[in-house]
Amino acid sequence: MTGSGCPCSGGLAEALRQDLDRYLYQLYGEVRLTTWTFLRVLVLFPGVWAVIPYRLTHQCLHRFRLKLLGNLLASFFFAAQRLMIVLFGIEIDAHAHIGPGLFVNHSGGIVIGPVVMGANCNISHGVTLGRSSLASGTTAADVPTLGDRVWLGPGAVVAGPLTLGNDVTVAANSLVTRDVPP
Repeated sequence: MTGSGCPCSGGLAEALRQDLDRYLYQLYGEVRLTTWTFLRVLVLFPGVWAVIPYRLTHQCLHRFRLKLLGNLLASFFFAAQRLMIVLFGIEIDAHAHIGPGLFVNHSGGIVIGPVVMGANCNISHGVTLGRSSLASGTTAADVPTLGDRVWLGPGAVVAGPLTLGNDVTVAANSLVTRDVPP
């Protein structure tokens, strides 16, 4: 079912499993997923409600070989994404390429535009990621690239063609204006 248009590695099931593992770990540490622990994650972490429809929409748009079917399914999941914006204030662009293990701890004011993000990143409330308004004739090259295990504190803003290396921490209420090495 996968196509070659998406630079994201791995499959949908593996990405969802790693996402859920991150939430599960926050509650229990090292424990296996059961029906009860899964339900508890769904209740306690609104971020998972935004990550799942993002993953499904992204899969349909970028990895289905049958584009018509992919677009049709994506429209359904896109509607679910729009609902998550209203309910939880978490917007994740379906054209963002996000590695597995995304953890959105809190809800409210989170905007993730078309970025390239590595695995096991943490997003706090009030974070904005995406294109800058300074670029004329926006292209895919004017989006931020985040490495693996990046933590973005509450209110952090990363916009434009910036690169944050692996294991970077962006403090609360920070505006990133230049590349940050690993």
